[in-house]
Amino acid sequence: MKLKWTLIFFGVMLSLSAQANVGEKKVFRLTIEEAEKRFLTNNFQVLAARFDVDAAEGAKIQASLYPNPSFEMGQGLYDRQSGKVLDTSASGNTDFQISQLILLAGKHDKQIKIADYNKRISERQFEDLIRTLRAQLRSTFYKLFLKSQTVVYFDEGLGGLKKTLNSVETAFQKRSVLRSEVLRIKSLVTALQSDRVDALGEISDAQSDMKTLLGMTDANDITVEPIATIDDINTMTLTKSFSDILNLSLKSRPDLQILDEQVKQEETNLDLQKAMVIPDLTVGMQYSRQGSYIHDYTAITLGFNIPLFDANQGNIKASRAQLEAKKFLKQHGYMDHEHDLQASYQKAQDSEQACDSLDVNFLSEYKDLTQKMLVNYERKNVGIIAFADFYESFRSSVLQLSALQLKKVTSFEDLNLRAGQIVTESKKQRGQNEK
Repeated sequence: MKLKWTLIFFGVMLSLSAQANVGEKKVFRLTIEEAEKRFLTNNFQVLAARFDVDAAEGAKIQASLYPNPSFEMGQGLYDRQSGKVLDTSASGNTDFQISQLILLAGKHDKQIKIADYNKRISERQFEDLIRTLRAQLRSTFYKLFLKSQTVVYFDEGLGGLKKTLNSVETAFQKRSVLRSEVLRIKSLVTALQSDRVDALGEISDAQSDMKTLLGMTDANDITVEPIATIDDINTMTLTKSFSDILNLSLKSRPDLQILDEQVKQEETNLDLQKAMVIPDLTVGMQYSRQGSYIHDYTAITLGFNIPLFDANQGNIKASRAQLEAKKFLKQHGYMDHEHDLQASYQKAQDSEQACDSLDVNFLSEYKDLTQKMLVNYERKNVGIIAFADFYESFRSSVLQLSALQLKKVTSFEDLNLRAGQIVTESKKQRGQNEK
């Protein structure tokens, strides 16, 4: 009997435990370095793009193959003299021909070269996809972190303010304070709650983007929590001059390399179109048992097109036009890149100077002062006007500081994106590099 009740007890406890876990989400904590590693191995866009590179490799292999030889055979269907059907004997007629197409004027090598350029372009496109998505990942990572910190600040402020509101409402019921004072504090609570809801909305969007970038298929059961510190952001700095970054970007930007490859590819295509004017040669051998002027007739065959009307003029003209267009697009791409990089570098400098001008202990001091302000207000040492002004200032400061820090991170990551590599680093990263 005791065993029975023991089993029932454990069954009930397990059921309650399972119900308590319903709706709970696993917290997936990771650093920016861990996020980048997972992104490279799990992001579905990256995984799909790898197959595009494999497809281009397959196309190159196909272009390197020579044309297959051609074989034709003919057999006499009916011999009226002998009355035989499909006579394969010595008295019947059998023909066959084998031929091989030989590409002249280096067409085969030019086709291989064009396919190789296609492969290189596919590889650069893959690298450019990683460059773009990595920048999005890093920006989203820090945005999620900063917005989470903003919610923490608002929660701390709301905790004390709601207690004060309860005290003031009790005092109002006792006719100790005016109704306007209660409404003023309620207004402060509402404003902070509204800002908190806005921050939570941005966190939700950032969570969705992070899970997609990290390839999390069970995203509904997971919450991503960035491992970072405010010091990581405050100590972020530019490590190179604009000229150094420009020189690096010209070597490392995959999209600029694509422009180079496209011009070279079209130059090769123009050479191929010119080579197409020279006809290819078909060489073969022909045999006929009874179908020629002698028995067992054997001959060598040669064949080629005569470029009398079609000398590939249209394709040559089209290729020349495409080459000139791609040269202009290349010049535009390099010019646009330098202008965008200059603007991005200036934004990064401005945001860094703006954040460096702030006191890093600014919010910590505000938090300490918040508790003192609540106590002084409840003790009537501070009036409602000063109290409300303080909380309005606190709310505004939290939002502005978060916006400045986010702007700094965003501008830095935009510069990294346009540079084609990481050209900014934090104090922690500098320490790791020195080691």
